[in-house]
Amino acid sequence: AVMSLGQISEALFILLLPIFLKRYGIKTTLVVGMIAWVLRYILFAYGDVGGGIWMLILGVILHGICYDFFFVSGQIYTDFKAGSQFKSSAQGLITLATYGLGMLVGFRVAGKITDLYSTGSSHDWTQIWLIPSGFAFIVLIFFILTFKDEKIKLENFDPDLVVLNNDFSSGIPESLKNCKNELIVPPLNSSWSMRKKTKHFERVFLQKCVYV
Repeated sequence: AVMSLGQISEALFILLLPIFLKRYGIKTTLVVGMIAWVLRYILFAYGDVGGGIWMLILGVILHGICYDFFFVSGQIYTDFKAGSQFKSSAQGLITLATYGLGMLVGFRVAGKITDLYSTGSSHDWTQIWLIPSGFAFIVLIFFILTFKDEKIKLENFDPDLVVLNNDFSSGIPESLKNCKNELIVPPLNSSWSMRKKTKHFERVFLQKCVYV
């Protein structure tokens, strides 16, 4: 039930994304997403299953801002800069950088950090989570100092495009329950491995939501 809060959060913030982009611009949107990542890791660092359970729950809820305001807005900005002629190649490149090379390097480094802070049969999870938080903060400062803000046009942006790269094993978001399943690529009942293999993975999955 707690993990489903992340999906609900993502569905809500994807609706707010076009409004936020139009009012504040791409730089502020990305900055908010990066700040959310820093805070999320800090919450995971100090949260626990006792009195700090609220930190873990809030960290899960922050998934919506982290993903929508960083990854999705980044994909929108990539489309804007690449133009119609090169946007498919650009999206393929950003997918390779994030879900390919970035994920490979991230898993390797995360494993080294986890081993470094291993204390016998347990781990110092506070230190393990504070390291990515600190790294995200450094990236945030670098981004603020170097990135030039731009106003981008959201052409054909549909706020119902909420089926991203989610694993729906914990339940389907309410906003999708009335959609015709055959119009969703990949189908809601497909496995996570199928979602990763689909050619639509590099962008949004929901082609059109038709309410019945």
